[in-house]
Amino acid sequence: MRGVYGDDCMDRSNVSRWCTFFQEGRVNLSDSSRSGRPTTAAIPQNVRGIEAAILNDRRVNLFGPMKKFLASKRFETDVEVKSAVRRWLHSNQTDYYKQGILKLVTRWEKCVEKVGDYVEK
Repeated sequence: MRGVYGDDCMDRSNVSRWCTFFQEGRVNLSDSSRSGRPTTAAIPQNVRGIEAAILNDRRVNLFGPMKKFLASKRFETDVEVKSAVRRWLHSNQTDYYKQGILKLVTRWEKCVEKVGDYVEK
């Protein structure tokens, strides 16, 4: 197939996967809908909005609230800790993360202005 299609040829594992799809009855060649952020979410308008929000408030705190959430819990294994952290991360609204990300711009600018000497004395 590489001789015919060159670099545009799918690799063997993808060909095998698609063969399985068709053997199972799939007839549609287009992508199915899937979860996750659409590629259209990273448009300049959204980026500018995030940058503006970061400039408005520079305080970002993820570890304090997470530490508070985990403080009253006991874990036997690392897997249990990771599972609890994942549950906590997924339980927060997207606005919580958006606000935190937006605060990064001013922190970065402050660090640049102080030539890396970010710690206030």
